[in-house]
Amino acid sequence: MQMKNKQNSSMIIEALVVSVDYADYLHFFLDFNIRYFDHLIVVTDIHDNATIDLCKKYDGVECVQSKRLYENGDLFNKGKAINDGIDKLWGTGWVVLMDSDIILLPNFRKTFIARLDKNKLYGIPRKECHTYEWKQYLHGNKLQRKHIFKNLDFVNCSGKFKHSPKQKKTIKKYGSRSGTKILGYLQMFHHSNFNNKNEYKYSERYGHAGTSDIIFMQKWASKNRKVLRHMTAIHLAHGKPASNYRGRKSELFSIDE
Repeated sequence: MQMKNKQNSSMIIEALVVSVDYADYLHFFLDFNIRYFDHLIVVTDIHDNATIDLCKKYDGVECVQSKRLYENGDLFNKGKAINDGIDKLWGTGWVVLMDSDIILLPNFRKTFIARLDKNKLYGIPRKECHTYEWKQYLHGNKLQRKHIFKNLDFVNCSGKFKHSPKQKKTIKKYGSRSGTKILGYLQMFHHSNFNNKNEYKYSERYGHAGTSDIIFMQKWASKNRKVLRHMTAIHLAHGKPASNYRGRKSELFSIDE
């Protein structure tokens, strides 16, 4: 994929994904998603050779090697990794923060450009796709893929939520803005919400992958957060919820099982 002209900033979409020890998922992510972005940044640890080597195989992918994920005793500081990637963004157009186990559908870019308000933070629902389902999806034709996708289970990321007592305590200093969830597996926003890159950086306070996405989400008031229910992503399911917040714990993803 060749990077498009940066001058047409209203049409630019940049993606940023943190992928450490996730090369088994990342190659699916890149194969399916790279076509939707004008600039795609993958942030990984300096010792993750599998991810570094994989990124070299794709034109248009910029691999950022972070030295900060595990500093000061952190177990997996996703906020620091994201911020190292933000420093490499062009800083024009739209930005999509994603996980490396998320697969977008073919209508993503067309719907994205046509419907979005630059003042809002957006998320989309996802469907869980297990190994045997993904294998069927990969080998299926267009009609078969449509049928498989239709029968995947939805994960509900829409609606309202309330903070747990622990969350209330940790995010009190940032202000309490309960409302629509826009979770960290996919958060979309326009750069014009901020005067400079520092304003849309993640919190580096947490030495794991949890909580910082909630803090980031709350930079937008509830009325300016929206889940796009007409769009859906595929999540390549693995492990229990939150099991990888402190680094990769789940088994390797293989379609040969």
